[in-house]
Amino acid sequence: MPCKCSVPACRGNYDASNKVAVFNFPNDERLREKWLHAIPRKDFNITKNYKINFSIGFFRVCEKHFKDGEVLRNSTFYNEKTGETISAPVKRPKLKENVVPSIFPGCPSYMSSSSAIRESPSKKRQRLEQEHIDLAVKESLNSKHEYELKTMFTNFAEFRNCIKGHSFSSFWIVV
Repeated sequence: MPCKCSVPACRGNYDASNKVAVFNFPNDERLREKWLHAIPRKDFNITKNYKINFSIGFFRVCEKHFKDGEVLRNSTFYNEKTGETISAPVKRPKLKENVVPSIFPGCPSYMSSSSAIRESPSKKRQRLEQEHIDLAVKESLNSKHEYELKTMFTNFAEFRNCIKGHSFSSFWIVV
């Protein structure tokens, strides 16, 4: 018998046709507190009995309450010898570290948080550097194209126009 979701108004795994992955509450007490605070359920009082129930996995939260990127369904491995990334589906989906349930369908909309995920400073720096590099490459290619248009010729008259502005040594004879 599959485990059921303990979020109010959620019917995750109540029907045989609607199977969803469920996740135990985290063992980390701080993260568990965040989960309990996020879930709109009044009877989540942390007593000794609840702590025992958490440890044996009595309370669970289904995948419907997490954003798409927070549930990992594939495992990836980078092979350094060949330089390729290998990806394979996992039997049981996992959650990313330190995620908190934030989607609560069937509850008032103010209970579901839609906060944007902040980019880490190092990733932001890398992204900005890449944008600057891409911009510099684009400007360089445009400059090269403009130079080629200025110096390119298809007939003798265009050739003469190209060399008009240049000064040559006395060794060369300009026609």
